[in-house]
Amino acid sequence: MHKNNNQIMPCSKQLTGPIPYNMTNDYMFKAVLQECPEARTGLVSALLMIEPELIDVQVTNPIILGKSIASKDFYLDVRVTVNNKKVLNLEMQVRNEGNWTDRTLSYSSRSFDGLQKGQDYSEIIQLHQISFTCFDVFRENNKFYDTFQLTNQDHTQIYSDNFKLSVVNLKRIDEATAQDKSFKLDAWCKLITAKSWEDLQNIAKEDPFMVATVEKIQSLFNNFDIQEEARRREEYYRRLHQCEETIEAQRAEIAEKDSLLSEKDSLLSEKDSLLSEKDSLLSEKDSNYASLLAEFEEYKRTHK
Repeated sequence: MHKNNNQIMPCSKQLTGPIPYNMTNDYMFKAVLQECPEARTGLVSALLMIEPELIDVQVTNPIILGKSIASKDFYLDVRVTVNNKKVLNLEMQVRNEGNWTDRTLSYSSRSFDGLQKGQDYSEIIQLHQISFTCFDVFRENNKFYDTFQLTNQDHTQIYSDNFKLSVVNLKRIDEATAQDKSFKLDAWCKLITAKSWEDLQNIAKEDPFMVATVEKIQSLFNNFDIQEEARRREEYYRRLHQCEETIEAQRAEIAEKDSLLSEKDSLLSEKDSLLSEKDSLLSEKDSNYASLLAEFEEYKRTHK
């Protein structure tokens, strides 16, 4: 059960109405977790189902907030250490590009190989990749929160505890289990997806870690450069979506034209078949005519 003894402070109510960019914006996700110790401690404790007082969570890949990101493909994952014994890689992904399992597996595998020259394999630090998605990753059996490990085929033996991958499906918050709720993972996900300041405040009002998170979100929105970077990320994904829609529309148009051409070819083929049949009938008629003519000539010759 998620507990804390911290004093609960009321959220600031300076901001009201819609949130321009909530934490499903990967830049805001990075900014909040990087700048707010309470946010990363509270969220990580919910994900690992450990009391927040028992963990120390530190960001190991910070960025300079407000500084323009040159590459739109820049990874805005949040890598943290937990008590210097475990590495968590937290990543927000709103768009379904159809390759999420392979992408996270590839990225996690590279991140797992962190040994320096001369280090023993026993010094490997456990890696846990946790993806926050706004879509179903799998064709079936999708859950709100699911964790995967390497096991044998009959799932009776775990190959190693040092490599895990989890998916938090933000579309399925309502499917949270009693255990998820006991550590407030569903509440954290509602906070991440909240669309108004009022919703944020209502979600956070009973939890000091969430209260501090909302306060930090509000302070980040007082920074124009941070807002601008969040806007640019949103604009990037919007344009990417438009390009994908345009490409899809062009593909549909090409497919329709191909279908019409195929139908035309079929009609031409049918016409050719009819012409061939007509030629066959004419040839048969000519043959019959020649045969009758020959019989007639023979009749005339024999009846002179």
